Amino acid sequence: MASKSATKLACAFALVLPMATLHAQSLNAKPGAWEMTVKTNLDGSSIPPDALAKMPPERRAMIEKMMADGRSSVTKSCVKKEDLDSGRFGRQQREGCTVDVVTKTATKLVANTSCASPKTTGTMSFEAKDPEHVVGVIEQSRESGGRIRIDIAGHWLSASCDGIDAVPGGVRK
Repeated sequence: MASKSATKLACAFALVLPMATLHAQSLNAKPGAWEMTVKTNLDGSSIPPDALAKMPPERRAMIEKMMADGRSSVTKSCVKKEDLDSGRFGRQQREGCTVDVVTKTATKLVANTSCASPKTTGTMSFEAKDPEHVVGVIEQSRESGGRIRIDIAGHWLSASCDGIDAVPGGVRK
């Protein structure tokens, strides 16, 4: 159960944090259907040490292995032109989080992030390799210990979003 919380937290950073809001250039990516591959790695424990200590040894070993191996997921989402203009890349800003943009150009976005609950700080960097390919890295540190690194690779599927759920977060494969 605790590992699901860590995975959900990591996915939330990757899939819910905006790519920042500025009145500058849009990221050079096509609007429409996108498929995003997200690989989450936890360094150290994002589960409090006292909670790990109370777990049966088999469960603790399983959770530690999952944290070391990382998790991958693939989602599809609809990215609108307004999302690119505002820097959201199809996502809504998570409540309690702030994003302070360091750099925003047509090919690169770098920002510092901070969330109140759980208390985390970090950075994110996205690069539009071309209008149909985006890569990114999000690194977060929790105040209670542990680090999360999320590697993202996205590719454009089509101009049509038919068949893709309109709910933020898209459709999981």
